[in-house]
Amino acid sequence: MEGYNMTNATLTKQQVIISATAFNDLILGASVAADSSRDAMARLNNIYLSATAGKLTAAATDRYRLAAGTIQLDGGELSESAILLADVKRILALLKPYIKFNHLVTIDKDGTTLTLTLDGNTLVIHTLDYQLPPYSHMVSDQFNPIPSISLNLSLLASLDKIPHDIKQPTIIGFTGDNKPIQIRMSHDLISWDILLMPMRTVK
Repeated sequence: MEGYNMTNATLTKQQVIISATAFNDLILGASVAADSSRDAMARLNNIYLSATAGKLTAAATDRYRLAAGTIQLDGGELSESAILLADVKRILALLKPYIKFNHLVTIDKDGTTLTLTLDGNTLVIHTLDYQLPPYSHMVSDQFNPIPSISLNLSLLASLDKIPHDIKQPTIIGFTGDNKPIQIRMSHDLISWDILLMPMRTVK
C-alpha cells in the first residue's frame, strides 16, 4: 500500500496479557475518579492505561479525585492510552461474563488502536491523543498530623466503588494543609494510589 511503512508499523505494535478479573477491577477502579459530567474536559473524561517495566497501570482524575492502580505483569509494553469512559463501559461489558473465571484477555496496541481479545471475542477501541497530568509528585506515604481538614463527603464516599478488600482497613493519611489526602485500599492484585483534594474553607 502506498505510503505505508511496514517498519514503523511493526515498531508501534505492543501487547500485554492479563486476567479478565484483574483487568476488570483495574479499569473499573480507575474510572471512579474520571470526570463523567456533561461538561467534562476531554482529557479528564478518560482513563489512562499504560504498561512498562512489568507493571500495568490504569489511572484517572477529575481534579478533585485521582485513582491509580498498578498490577504486576509477566511482560509486555503499552504506551499511554487515553480511553474514553464510554469505551471503558464497552470493555467492562466484554469482561463481565468472564470475571469469575480464570480467562485471559490480550490487549494489542497498533498506533492509536487497542484490540482486546477474550475467548474468541474481539473489541476494537480507538484511543485519544491525551496524556494524564503528572501526579507521582503528589503521592506520598510520609504522613503528618494536622489539626483539621475539610472534605466533600460525597466524593469520599464515591471512592468505596473502587474494587478493594472490604475486610481490610482503608488507610487515610495527611501530608499537610491544602495537600491531597492519601488513601490506600487493599486488593489481592492491585496496588492503589488514591488522592482526594481537601475543600477550601471560608473564614
